[in-house]
Amino acid sequence: MHNPSNVSVDAIKLLGLMDEVCEKLGLRLRDYTTPEDLFEAVFSRTSIKILRKLDEKMGDEYLQDDLLGIMHRAVRARIRKVSPETVESGRSA
Repeated sequence: MHNPSNVSVDAIKLLGLMDEVCEKLGLRLRDYTTPEDLFEAVFSRTSIKILRKLDEKMGDEYLQDDLLGIMHRAVRARIRKVSPETVESGRSA
């Protein structure tokens, strides 16, 4: 559970990390208005091998309607787009 006084610090750290990742990938964080758009752009520049490993580690537990769930759904959508034959019932092979 987060301490309410630390939430703003955590949010600032998260935004800083996201900005750093975007910069490394040649993206600008401020160009994206939704997490879905941001994750789609980031994962379009991420290898399918890495995405498959991430999907495998996350399983189905992280598909809720929170930031992590939005990210995981974007991972699976990218895997399906690139290699739809490897995705079976929402899980990668």
